[in-house]
Amino acid sequence: MSHLENHGKVKRSLRRSGDIEIPMDPEFYDRLHDKIMAGIEDKEIQPVSCVQKPIKVVKQNWRGWAQLALGLFLVLGLGISSSQFFQSAFYSTRTVQLVQNEKQILIQAIDSPTVFSTSLLSSESESDFMQDIASRTLDQYGADQLKEILN
Repeated sequence: MSHLENHGKVKRSLRRSGDIEIPMDPEFYDRLHDKIMAGIEDKEIQPVSCVQKPIKVVKQNWRGWAQLALGLFLVLGLGISSSQFFQSAFYSTRTVQLVQNEKQILIQAIDSPTVFSTSLLSSESESDFMQDIASRTLDQYGADQLKEILN
């Protein structure tokens, strides 16, 4: 007879019998305590294997794990969407700034063309810059040193 069948029989017999009078003497409770303790002493506790332990933890706390996973996905999703929002906001403000800069340059060119031409437009090229550096270097050397370099 299995434990569940025995439990079912006890339950049915208790329902049929109606009210049960529980003894109030301390000896009854001492005997009950001794029976319970004897059952516990006979029972051998098996250690849980390292494979079953994580599975048991997950089964017992599956709602917590599900909530944690959902929370992580929400935080990750919000992070990605907010970064895309800020990135698009940055590029839109950068575009607006570029347009405003172009307008300011055109206004300055129309208002004062001489200042505009001397400050923003340059007639020098890279080769002019390199020739200037070469001439400064040649000024530092004497005629004898230049002859040695060229030979």
